[in-house]
Amino acid sequence: MNKDISFSPITKEAASELAQLDKECFSLPWSQKQFYEDAQNPLAYYALARIDGELAGYCGIYSVADEGQITNIAVAKKFRRMGVAKAILDKITEYAVLNGLSVITLEVRESNEAAINLYLKKGFGRVGYRKGYYHNPDEGAVLMDLNLKGRQ
Repeated sequence: MNKDISFSPITKEAASELAQLDKECFSLPWSQKQFYEDAQNPLAYYALARIDGELAGYCGIYSVADEGQITNIAVAKKFRRMGVAKAILDKITEYAVLNGLSVITLEVRESNEAAINLYLKKGFGRVGYRKGYYHNPDEGAVLMDLNLKGRQ
C-alpha cells in the first residue's frame, strides 16, 4: 500500500457517500436511510477508510453484549488490491478488542474466495454455512468468526 489510509467513524453526513459505495459493490446495496440510521445507532460502529480524502472503503459492526457482528465490508473498485480491506479489518478488530468484545462474526458469499482468504489470514475460522442466504444471485453464506479472548 503506497498511500496512507485515514479512518473516521460514521456520521450522518457520510450516509450518501456510503450508499453510493454500496451501489458500486453489492447487488443488494444498503440505502442512504439505513446508513443514516446506523450513524445514530449506539450499537453500530463504522470504520470509514479514506485515501487523500476520498472514501476508499468501510466496515460496519454491531455490538451486542460481548459479541460483534460485521454488517458489511466494502472497498471502492479503484482502491482494491491495495491493502484497504486488510487495514479496515485490522481497524475493526482493534475496535472490538478495545471495547471488550470476545468474538467477531460475519457471513460471506461462498463464491467470494478473495474475502474468505483474507478472513482466514486474519484469523477467522469457518464455523457454519447458511444455504440460500444471499439473493441476486442466490447463493449460500459461509459463517466465520474470530475469537478475541485473551487479546484484551
